Amino acid sequence: MTTTDDTSTTDATTTEEPETTAPEEPTPEEQAEDGGKASREAATYRRRLRETETERDDLRTTVEALQRQEVERLAAAELAAPAALWRAEGVDLTTMLDDNGRVDPGKVTAAIADAKAALGLAGPPTGPSLDLGHRGAPPASPKSWSDLLAQR
Repeated sequence: MTTTDDTSTTDATTTEEPETTAPEEPTPEEQAEDGGKASREAATYRRRLRETETERDDLRTTVEALQRQEVERLAAAELAAPAALWRAEGVDLTTMLDDNGRVDPGKVTAAIADAKAALGLAGPPTGPSLDLGHRGAPPASPKSWSDLLAQR
């Protein structure tokens, strides 16, 4: 009985790693071309990002201005000088917004009451006008031609 030990020779050959070829490194021209393309693409994305951030900031400023105008519009019904509301302590635009970022009329009314008490703000004028009671006669209803001719 003759047996050959093939496993020892196969093990020896399999343990040797086959010679691998190193991937070709790109030439300097290829690196410059790829790097330039990637760099240009990255610069484009950075520029777009900056433009988007600027647009977002502009829109945020616009929305805040509109929210302030709405608060002042609501305050005009109860204050002679609605812009004075912003001088009251603790009054900030964010305190008058609901969870969705909309102006909450209930919070505005509460802020107005607090501002009136703290700053002594007056309500809008409701008394007589300053024309000292000299009001002109109410405008007469327009007459027709037949009414004018009947008076003669």
